[in-house]
Formats: sequence, C-alpha cells, structure tokens
Amino acid sequence: MKLCCSSSRRLPGGGASGWNGVEAGSVLALVPAGFMILIVLAALAINSAVAYRAREQLHDVLLAAANDGAAAGLNGTSFYSTGALVLAPRLVDREVCSSISAQGAPGLVVKAVSVSVAGLWVQVTASAVTHGIFAQGVPGVGRIVVSSTATAVVADSPVVSTGPGAFGAPQPLTC
Repeated sequence: MKLCCSSSRRLPGGGASGWNGVEAGSVLALVPAGFMILIVLAALAINSAVAYRAREQLHDVLLAAANDGAAAGLNGTSFYSTGALVLAPRLVDREVCSSISAQGAPGLVVKAVSVSVAGLWVQVTASAVTHGIFAQGVPGVGRIVVSSTATAVVADSPVVSTGPGAFGAPQPLTC
C-alpha cells in the first residue's frame, strides 16, 4: 500500500503548476496603474501641505497685523486727558493695512481684509490666494484660497467673548 502521491501530477490548464500562458500581461498593466495612483496621491498630499502652509502663513501675518493695530490704535488724547485706554478704529485700520503690506508674505496674495474693534480687542480676518505645485494648468485646481482670523488685545482689558457677533460687523478694508 502506497501512502504518498506522485509529484508529476498535472493540474488543469496544462502545466504542472497551473501556468497556461494566458495571463502573462496582467501584472504588466497593473504596475504602471499603481505608480500613477501613487503619483496622484503624492500630488494631493503636496498640494494639501501647500494649503496648510499658506493658511499658517496668513494667520501669522494677521496676528502680527492685529498686534500692531492694537498697539498703534491707542488713542493718546483719550489716555492723557482721562487716563482711559481707548482704541481709535481709524488708527487700527491704518496700522493693520500697513502691517499686512509691510510683511509681504512670499507666494501669498492677501485679499478681503476686514477689521473689527470691540473695546480693547482687535480682530482681523482675511482670505488669501496661493498656487499649488501640481495641476496649475487645470482651471480651478491650481489656485488655493485660504482664510484665517487673528485676535489681539491691549493688556489688562476685560475678557470679551470671541463668539460670532462679539465684535459686531467687521469693517472691510482696502489695503
């Protein structure tokens, strides 16, 4: 009685391993498709990183502008006559515009700046446009629009709620 099988057994399809030669090009077509998918995913990741960097850069610009506006917007006449700290909205607006233009963020075009003043608080909101690295030739894809808001306060001022409507209607600026 034999307990072992012969190793020369033929499988369906003709060969000893089942290889019949019909599926010879299937891997050849999948490898370039896999590389194309990896390239598209890498392009999306890089453009997302560009958008994140642009949003952070815009926030830094707005934070500096809000701080400059809060510092330069103090009304000296009011302080020296009554001792009260009061922000003059026109001084704040002028300083915010000059601060944004002086910073000159490379690769970032700041648009639609608005400033709100509530007590001793200054809130600056803006949107900016930058360009992604990939798909610049595709309309609407290579252009990335980001927006951000920054708030600054003069020291020792009471806490103001920063929720919607706390600062009133933002005043759009043309910087």
